[in-house]
Amino acid sequence: MKTIRQLHESLRPREEFERRGAAAVSDDILVAILLRTGVPGKNVVELAREILSQLNGFAGLHGATHENILALGIKGIGRVKAVELAAALEIGRRAANQRRDAEPPLVDTAEAAHKLLRPLAEDTLQEIFWALPLNAKNRLIGAPVVVVQGTGNTAALHPRDVFAPVLRLGAAGFICAHNHPSGETAPSDADLALTRRLLDTAVLLNLPLLDHLIVGKASPQNPAGFLSLRNAKLVDFT
Repeated sequence: MKTIRQLHESLRPREEFERRGAAAVSDDILVAILLRTGVPGKNVVELAREILSQLNGFAGLHGATHENILALGIKGIGRVKAVELAAALEIGRRAANQRRDAEPPLVDTAEAAHKLLRPLAEDTLQEIFWALPLNAKNRLIGAPVVVVQGTGNTAALHPRDVFAPVLRLGAAGFICAHNHPSGETAPSDADLALTRRLLDTAVLLNLPLLDHLIVGKASPQNPAGFLSLRNAKLVDFT
């Protein structure tokens, strides 16, 4: 067992969070940051994995009280850590409830979609592909869905991977997007080919694909920092 100081920097929870961003780190890294320290014989990442394993992931952790966490009997999880974990979970639940009470964001332009995605794409070194499920009034349903991350190969993405979560949420239409960690917003041939496959599937399923955004970084050539394939007329969305 390696201590956190002995682990490669890419595996240290706080450094990993800062390097990749909140949306791209694994569940155990998020829990490890809340726990802060491990115990002799088990570093904090391993401790986080044990909690998630015993509770069957975030689904079980989400509904856990501090008593439930203590009852797991995990060495290193005492009253203080159990209360801190339960408090963080309660903050998440209350924030989610407040978001449900507020009107969902309107995503009726490429600029509006980019505004939602920019914080998720900033500083991540991995390519992430999102779907933004929308209702009939072009308001976002839930949060942007991470379809896949880390492959760097959109050609390998199957349309079912994109449509399954969108259909499950009962969307009336959707926007898809992915980032280029290099900052470049020019689409590859694979990006264009995937978009055409998604459009063909959208017609079959009667579920409109409204746009495909490539999120990069602002530059003199592209101050907006993103490219809309629809607005650029690189693919026929009609």
